[in-house]
Amino acid sequence: MPKPADGDPPAAPPQSGLWVSVVRAGGFAGLVRRWQVTATADDQSRWCSLIDACPWEVSSGTPDGADRFTWSITTGGDAGARTAHLAEHEVHGPWRALIDAVRETERTVSAPGGSASPTEQ
Repeated sequence: MPKPADGDPPAAPPQSGLWVSVVRAGGFAGLVRRWQVTATADDQSRWCSLIDACPWEVSSGTPDGADRFTWSITTGGDAGARTAHLAEHEVHGPWRALIDAVRETERTVSAPGGSASPTEQ
């Protein structure tokens, strides 16, 4: 099952400001999906709260088994960058909230008024 490389950055990280990148790898076809958001001045405190709530030092990234997803979450900004690798069973609580917020924000920005296809879920 493919796993994102350690410290795998977003496709085009911003030069400044707070950003979050989520990479999901694995599944039946071993596909890799990426989502990224950059915080605006208006929503930076919201993103900081979501990021700070996550237990960054407790991630293992050990896959649950065949056809399971692994996740790589990277944040960056003026305070530096950090990355966590998570197995599917670790994506709950604050991790789930952060991942869902990134995916939903990018989907809203990328395709206003559109709905996600089943493959984007």
